[in-house]
Amino acid sequence: MQKRKILLILGHTFDQGFCGRIFEAYAKGVEAAGHEIRKIKLGDLKFDPILHKGYREIQELEPDLKKA
Repeated sequence: MQKRKILLILGHTFDQGFCGRIFEAYAKGVEAAGHEIRKIKLGDLKFDPILHKGYREIQELEPDLKKA
């Protein structure tokens, strides 16, 4: 089997619930199969989700968003 690169994103900000458990179980399966995985938990990122000027101007991305 070809090794894959997988990006797994947990979009729920509470990582201790059902979604967090699915996220971790999937990650374990990916790792056990020998694939490369990168995990992002939205709740761990520091950024302002509000578009202060709407879509009239491009808002600069915060460092965590650039990294992600």
